Amino acid sequence: MVKHRQIIKVFYFIAIFIIIFDLKYNTSVDFAFAEPQKPSYCLMEASSGRVLKESYSDRRMEMASTTKILTALLVLRNVDLSDVVVIPDIAEDVEGSSIYLRGGERWTVEDLLYGLMLRSGNDAAVALAIHVGGDVDGFVNMMNEYCVAKGLKNSHFDNPHGLHSDTHYTSAYDLALITADAMSDARFVRIVSTTHHSYSVDGEYRGDFVNKNKLLTRYDGANGVKTGYTISAGRCYVGSAVRDGMQLIAVTLNIYDTYGTAAALLDYGFDNYVLVDIARGFSLTAVMYDASEVSVVCVDSCLYPVREDDDLRYELVDIGLDWAQVDEKGLYITQCPPAGTAVAMLRIYDGERLIFEGDMCTM
Repeated sequence: MVKHRQIIKVFYFIAIFIIIFDLKYNTSVDFAFAEPQKPSYCLMEASSGRVLKESYSDRRMEMASTTKILTALLVLRNVDLSDVVVIPDIAEDVEGSSIYLRGGERWTVEDLLYGLMLRSGNDAAVALAIHVGGDVDGFVNMMNEYCVAKGLKNSHFDNPHGLHSDTHYTSAYDLALITADAMSDARFVRIVSTTHHSYSVDGEYRGDFVNKNKLLTRYDGANGVKTGYTISAGRCYVGSAVRDGMQLIAVTLNIYDTYGTAAALLDYGFDNYVLVDIARGFSLTAVMYDASEVSVVCVDSCLYPVREDDDLRYELVDIGLDWAQVDEKGLYITQCPPAGTAVAMLRIYDGERLIFEGDMCTM
């Protein structure tokens, strides 16, 4: 009987251990969010923000070190690359991936950014955050102010590096928008597309950073951007590539095969979409007061990714001129304006989404 009770007790403690281990390390469960961390992705064309393919792209997710995309963007927008940063002692104590900073060292912002984006240095994130924001909290406030200004409703940042925090999250869609903004800065692109970078400490050569982003050497046209991993976030990745002038961004959150999934998403975008100007040169004929005709053309541009089965809707809008009216039959002009005069407005819709608004002018 005693032996039987001992066996039951052993099984009891084993069961308790399994439950605790599962709660602590199971990457599919995160009590900081309303729903489990299901994989999500978003493929976006950068210039238009058009989503070409997505799955759970608005779901709030942890994003690990892909956080550093926003960190780098805010650093570039607020300080010079040549600024010298005296490394604070607190940067030495940051857990996780590191470029092994030591308090009192002197680094340029540029070299720290390479350490941040190529080697994912959490210590570099803290050093840069303090340099830009005064302290880490000040920089985090800047990150969240950015989200508010950009209308990112599913993003909130607690730190500049991406280590786990219960209220540190984004969505695949929001992260794609942040990345598109960052990729509009040539300095950011130069950094994240670099495979090797030589850096200096206290003005002397110290070594080389090698980029962890394997897609740069595996995918035609790849030019960035960032890897990420924590136990709770799973494997996260943001990849980008340019072909024929079209910049695509693929975000994958909590997807094990990050590179394979990102490459498949990018392939889908490049195989099915072409970036074209859907507005500039769009023309129509207006009827004049004497029944003669005059050509009216859109003079503004709108680059947009389109595919064969797209059905964009073009709408001509009256702009309130007494001598130029728009109705369901067309545009009518009761006086002869000089060339280049705006006589109506062109709106272009993709479904219900307004994607362009610009002037239609006489030729």
